[in-house]
Parts: sequence; C-alpha cells; structure tokens
Amino acid sequence: MDATEKSFSSYFLGMTLTKLFAARLLDVPLLWHVSKSSQAISFSSGNSRPDLIGCGSNVNSWIVAEAKGRSGGFDGPALARAKDQSRMVNLINGLKPQYRVGCQAYFAPCLCFQLEDPPAERRATPATVEVSAALREYYSILPVLKESGTVVSLGRHEFMLLSDDTNGVTIGLPKSFDIQDSRLRFAVSKFASAPKPDCSLLEFVGNDGFYVRLDERWSEREMLKQPHRRE
Repeated sequence: MDATEKSFSSYFLGMTLTKLFAARLLDVPLLWHVSKSSQAISFSSGNSRPDLIGCGSNVNSWIVAEAKGRSGGFDGPALARAKDQSRMVNLINGLKPQYRVGCQAYFAPCLCFQLEDPPAERRATPATVEVSAALREYYSILPVLKESGTVVSLGRHEFMLLSDDTNGVTIGLPKSFDIQDSRLRFAVSKFASAPKPDCSLLEFVGNDGFYVRLDERWSEREMLKQPHRRE
C-alpha cells in the first residue's frame, strides 16, 4: 500500500478497535463520531474536540475517546496526543464522563491495542448530546430496513436484514428497534443486556443491535491471498 492507503487503513483500524473495546470492556454499545453527528452533539467553543463520544446501555453514562491507528509499532507521542484530546471534555449533559480514553491500534508484530484513561484537563469544556437526535443518526438505516429488509430469526431475536451482494456484506438490526424515537433508547438498553445469537466467524452481533455478516470472500483463507488472487 502507498502512504495514503496506509493512512486510511490505520485510521479505520483505530476507530474499529476503539468501538470494539468500548463495547466489550466499558459497557458502551453506542459510540458517535463527533464530526459525523454535528446535528446532535454540540460543544462550547474554543478547545479542540475528541473523535468519539459514547454512552452506556442505559443511555445515561458517558465516555470520551480519541482513536489513533498505526500500521507499524507503538507510537508513544501519538497516544499522548490522543490522551490530550480525550481530556478536553469535562461534562456531557451535565454529567462527568465515566471514562476519558486515548486509544491506539498498532502492530508489534501482531495487532495490539492500548487504552489509557487520563484525568480531565483544566481547560476542558462541556458538551451536550441531544439523545433522540443522536439515536436517529446512529440508527439512520432503520427506515430502509423497515421498508426493504428481510426478516430473519436469529436465536431469540428477529432481525431485519439487507444484503450488498456486490461486496458480500449483510447488515441488519433487531425488529424490536422499529419503534418511535422516544422508546428506542429502552429497546437498545434491553437488547444490550439480552443473550446474543450464536455467530460464526463471519458474523457479528454488537451490543448496539447491529448484525454484520460477511460472505466467503472475506474468509481468512481468501484474506491471506494477494488481492489479485482472491475470488
């Protein structure tokens, strides 16, 4: 890969692992990219902003996260910058964040992930999240799934699924999420604490309800091949 491709890959690797670790370790199923949620998240002017704001399954506890990714080894200064960014928010909807984390994905030589939780910066400012608007953004695919999705039973849950056959990706959400905005937060909380369906290596169900399935083009056997040799 050239430098630009490596930069993009590293960026998304850092974001993806931060999302995964927030859900698995911190009980934070919902994570918003700040710049992509400008209609729902607002800050006091002045200081720099973190990449991500997340909330727990009860939609009433918050975290702040800054994600970094590297295609090579651990980068101490980059993690220090990530920690500094995560310290710039002191309150979210009037509550202190449960965690402020700087995160870095890197290779040493296998894929590694480091997460650190620094104290708040004195110059930190508050942020406001309009929860209903944020949930509408997070689950913006719901109307499409309702109109065009196929309902499939997976374990104890029914999911609405859509497939992209060109890229070999299927995504979906629980049918129980097809409700009014005012009640969506309760459906998310209930699903996050419920048993999840058993999944194969090419399937994943997140605590936020999103189901993702990849076809055999994404299998380990195919990914080990050079791109021009993959089926």
